[in-house]
Amino acid sequence: MRFIRKNLSADGLLHAIRNCFLQERLPECARSSISWQDCLMSGLALFGLKFSSLLQFNDHKASGKIKHNLRCLYKIATIPSDTCLRQRLDVLLPSHLRRAFKKVLALVQRGKS
Repeated sequence: MRFIRKNLSADGLLHAIRNCFLQERLPECARSSISWQDCLMSGLALFGLKFSSLLQFNDHKASGKIKHNLRCLYKIATIPSDTCLRQRLDVLLPSHLRRAFKKVLALVQRGKS
């Protein structure tokens, strides 16, 4: 029987990343009603779903499969536009993402056989 590590599944890792983003103190943005977590998870989805550009992501985000993946897998409530992503993510420092990176690294290191 094979042992399944829930923390190392896509759902487990994305859940851990989202929790780290929820704990992070991020700059306030009065102009946007979209949460930081939705913007950060959308940025992660952009790479995870293999989009080559923000424009391609913006064009396909309303399609059935992509929208379903964004809502179910990445837990994105409101999918931001490419302009919103640029404005919000451009102000972040790498230190804002460090907690999530360290969490994923720790889960992978602990999950070694």
